Amino acid sequence: MRHMLVYKAMKQPIAIIIGKKGVDKGLLNSLKLHFRTHEVLKIKVSKMWKDIVADMAAEVELKSGGVILERHGSRFILFRGYTHADIPRKTPPSDALQNSWWQS
Repeated sequence: MRHMLVYKAMKQPIAIIIGKKGVDKGLLNSLKLHFRTHEVLKIKVSKMWKDIVADMAAEVELKSGGVILERHGSRFILFRGYTHADIPRKTPPSDALQNSWWQS
């Protein structure tokens, strides 16, 4: 299973680059948005953080609730986890069409 997920992530382009600000609220929000549609994510760490890539990956794993599958140099692959609950999309209530103004 793990090898299938890594293979799937290798086909994808790099989705998120961790830059000057490091792991902040904006990065975590973009992780959540990406995890709505994909189960694996490829992340690259910029050159200024190359010394502490392992620490940065552990911090992303801790704050996002995902699992790191693999790490190569300044890139790592993050899996959203088996317990990740998909966020339901907002739909109109079932009686919206019955109470609409044009049907009266």
